[in-house]
Amino acid sequence: MTGKYRATLTGHTDKIREVVFSPDSTILASGGIDGIYLWDVTTGKHLRNFVRPQPFTGGADSLAFNPDGRILASSDFDGIHLWDVATGKPYQTLTGHKYPPGILVFSPDGRTLASSVLDEIRLWNVTTGKHLKTITVHTYSVIGLAFSLDSSTFVSAGRDGTVILWDLAELRGN
Repeated sequence: MTGKYRATLTGHTDKIREVVFSPDSTILASGGIDGIYLWDVTTGKHLRNFVRPQPFTGGADSLAFNPDGRILASSDFDGIHLWDVATGKPYQTLTGHKYPPGILVFSPDGRTLASSVLDEIRLWNVTTGKHLKTITVHTYSVIGLAFSLDSSTFVSAGRDGTVILWDLAELRGN
């Protein structure tokens, strides 16, 4: 291993807050105060920016691709935005958190998105945008969220030292 870097991606004009690979690792999304950029990982070329209609407040705080890479979720003060990766167009905004979620995670089956701010976790139906459940069991901030590979179990971890396993079908209301 040489430690040689492959590319320097330039274009952002302000602080970058998050980077995330698409599931097939061909696209990199970078989000920050000035918005969201998509990059071709092989060539390092800029593919497109995601631009929300004004007013755009606060840029992107967190990013997550859905399992098939067709949807990118981003968070800011206006909510959680679901983007069509192919077109760069937003098609849905999920609202309810008081602050931008710091964690966004899709279930492996792509049906559910989990988001968290401080001690609050919200689960969303990705297809309908419907808020499914709000969970506030951790005494302090939530520091981790994950789904089992079979999308049957959801886990949350808190700064209070607790890790909680949840039955995802029950949380979804199935």
